[in-house]
Amino acid sequence: MDDASPKNLAEVMAEAGAQRALGVVMRNFNSNSYTNIDVEWDFEATVYGPSGQSLASNHLEGRQTLTGSLVNPPRAAKQRVPPFFYDLVHQLVVGDQEMLPALTGPTTDPPAGRVGCTVEQILEMRDAGLSDDQIHAACGG
Repeated sequence: MDDASPKNLAEVMAEAGAQRALGVVMRNFNSNSYTNIDVEWDFEATVYGPSGQSLASNHLEGRQTLTGSLVNPPRAAKQRVPPFFYDLVHQLVVGDQEMLPALTGPTTDPPAGRVGCTVEQILEMRDAGLSDDQIHAACGG
């Protein structure tokens, strides 16, 4: 979706029957390799609710140098950059304490301050690496 403002996002979600949407913006991802591999990134992810409202967002930006190779720099980059990229995206979405509950929590308004989570949702959050305190906070218990 190129032009996903909250208003037209809500329409698209309604048409698809979706209760949540995940928008990811990759403003920058650059790697270069001379001997070592310099990586720069600027990512933002937002979880949207049924009416297009933002439920949670996360922003990662940074630079890091990965170990390269003096003998074959392109090969080293091909081996190290894809797993590094995967880890960044993982941190962006499920590694953030607000993003995963926003993606997996209840989609309707909870009664009087209680959010509540199903057993399946709690198990999914545990499998994703959330602590008991994070799960407790996400479920409003």
